[in-house]
Amino acid sequence: MQEEQLFEQEDKTHKVNAFIQANQILKDEKSERQGNEIKMKAIERVNYFPFTHGDMIEKQRKALNELQKHEQLNDIKERASDEVYRQRNQTRLNAEANQ
Repeated sequence: MQEEQLFEQEDKTHKVNAFIQANQILKDEKSERQGNEIKMKAIERVNYFPFTHGDMIEKQRKALNELQKHEQLNDIKERASDEVYRQRNQTRLNAEANQ
């Protein structure tokens, strides 16, 4: 009977120790996972492209597009006026040559 009680006591102690070990392993894994998550969040914060910075870039792109449109229109107008000037001169030269 004492042997049975001793065996039961040892078995109970062994189970308690196994539970404590398993529980500690789970705690360690959870702690490591949380630490990794914190590190990943810190890395994400460093690599994060803030929305306000994107707004600034978008405004800059719009301003650049407007500038390019104005430059193209001015260039087209200049070419058109040059062509008109050439045509007038050519017409004048032709008229003078015909006289």
